[in-house]
Amino acid sequence: MWDQFEKFSCNTKNGPLSARYIRAPKDLPTETKKELLRLLLPVACEAFHQDANTAFSQDVYQHLFSWEGLIVVLQNDTPVAFRMWQVFPSDHGGILYLAGMCVQAAFQRIGIGESLLRYVMNMYLTDQNRYTVLRTQNPSMKKCFDAAVGGLSYPNGKQLPRDILDVGITIARQLGDREYYPNTLISRGAYQGSLYGTELASVNEASYMEVFNQINRDQGDAVFCIWKSPIK
Repeated sequence: MWDQFEKFSCNTKNGPLSARYIRAPKDLPTETKKELLRLLLPVACEAFHQDANTAFSQDVYQHLFSWEGLIVVLQNDTPVAFRMWQVFPSDHGGILYLAGMCVQAAFQRIGIGESLLRYVMNMYLTDQNRYTVLRTQNPSMKKCFDAAVGGLSYPNGKQLPRDILDVGITIARQLGDREYYPNTLISRGAYQGSLYGTELASVNEASYMEVFNQINRDQGDAVFCIWKSPIK
């Protein structure tokens, strides 16, 4: 199954894990898509505390095969994490949108998220494509994002520059967010409810909690985290 896809190493605090880069997953044969769903659904169920019911399975299928790229992290050929992404055009160049990531509980907090973020950003970010966007309900994801980019993404308590406002609006339109507030980077009702099923643990930094205390996860609210890479 995995040998047909490009192999690379996902570096973690516990040593490297094998990973696969799947280009254009939406163009894969139907049987390959079904097999990938079978293998990846348990990871999504655990990450989001969901049952493998028909509705959730369909949602995972839609997310896996609607994006430009998919990465799967393996241990002994068994998936333990995956991430999707898409590059959207804009007046400010290509915008790298990080569409979603799932990591099994036993493999969290060892740097998988940061490693995958860096891998994708190294492929796509250039002097012409400098923006990366993450939409999330989870302050820990913003903290992971900031660690990967090596800086503090917006929102961060500072006034939002014009280009950051524009990038947020562009991605909100691409995602079909109907109640997006550019000046706060908050999207109300972006999801059908909380993606995590239970109350999330807070992070220690007040700057993170100040942002995420403004959203109602049960109502599906989310925060856009936006990073502008410095010119190389």
